[in-house]
Amino acid sequence: MLYKKQLILTLLVSMVASFGLFAQNRTVTGFVRDSKGEPLTGAGVVLSGTTRGAVTDFDGAFSLSVPTGAVVLDVSSLGYVSTSVNVPAGQNSIVVVLQDDALSLNE
Repeated sequence: MLYKKQLILTLLVSMVASFGLFAQNRTVTGFVRDSKGEPLTGAGVVLSGTTRGAVTDFDGAFSLSVPTGAVVLDVSSLGYVSTSVNVPAGQNSIVVVLQDDALSLNE
């Protein structure tokens, strides 16, 4: 009987501790625009150094779960110069402007 209570208590403590691990993320939302301010549909937004990412919707909007603290997002779209954006720990929304890639336009 005592063994069963200890097992249940251990499981409960483990579950509560694991919830804290999930709380280590935050959601960054934003928009990707071209140099004229138009939304870029289908632009890729990736957490630097990972495969975790998102693709912008029709309005150029994205939402991405990232670790707490400062992060770097890599933003790219065909025909535009890719860029990396620093997102400070307290900031949860950004607007990224991508410049036309003149070299790819000539090709």
